[in-house]
Amino acid sequence: QEHTLRLHTIHPLYRQLHPSRHLETMKGVGIEGAAVYVSFIGDPARFDSLQAFRGWSGLVPDSRQSSESESKGLHVTQAGPNLVKKFAYLDADAARHRDPQIAAIYHEQMVHKGKHHNQALCACATHLLDRVLVVLREDRPYELRDVQGRPVTEEQAQQLIAEHYLVPEEVRRRH
Repeated sequence: QEHTLRLHTIHPLYRQLHPSRHLETMKGVGIEGAAVYVSFIGDPARFDSLQAFRGWSGLVPDSRQSSESESKGLHVTQAGPNLVKKFAYLDADAARHRDPQIAAIYHEQMVHKGKHHNQALCACATHLLDRVLVVLREDRPYELRDVQGRPVTEEQAQQLIAEHYLVPEEVRRRH
């Protein structure tokens, strides 16, 4: 029943809402995630900024501030739609294996900032959602790029990730 619902209802509605299907050009984003993003985001112009969009998504760290102090390392706000957060997390996990920019974020979080896998993936998911919004706003395919912003092929991306952004096993074991 679930497969039939997706095939005969969700996928056709998604194709109607997003006929270009440019979200699916993003590494890690498939038709299921794209359908969730399009249906929940609606009109991407309704967000004045990426900061507003991040706040809506619920994947930004909570904030506790006073005039003299600010708490760091808090949990994400979890304010956004659960399905958006779920697919952003899952898609970011897939994207870190195929997109050098996402891989670099994951590597930085794990190796240099000492974050746990889940924390690193939440950071990647936030960046992935930024790209989702831009692709929807500009209605153009996603272009795979290296960390300097130069376009790369999928093969070049895989090579960059293998050479520069694999997280050593001892880093993974420390958590």
